[in-house]
Amino acid sequence: MKVKVDLDFYNQLRVAIHKEWDHIGVYSYSEEMGEYDGYLPKLYELLKDEGSEEEVFNYL
Repeated sequence: MKVKVDLDFYNQLRVAIHKEWDHIGVYSYSEEMGEYDGYLPKLYELLKDEGSEEEVFNYL
C-alpha cells in the first residue's frame, strides 16, 4: 500500500521543528537540518490525523 505524503506540509514541519522547537539547541550552531528528522514521520502522522495537542506534546 502506497501512502500519499503532503511534501509541502512535511517540509514545513521539518523547518518548524528545526528552527522553532529545536529541543537541544542545534539551530544556534548550524542552519543545516537533519538532527530531528527521526521525529518527522510520527509527528506528521499525528498532525495529519488531527492528534490532540496533548498527544503531540507527549510525543515530543
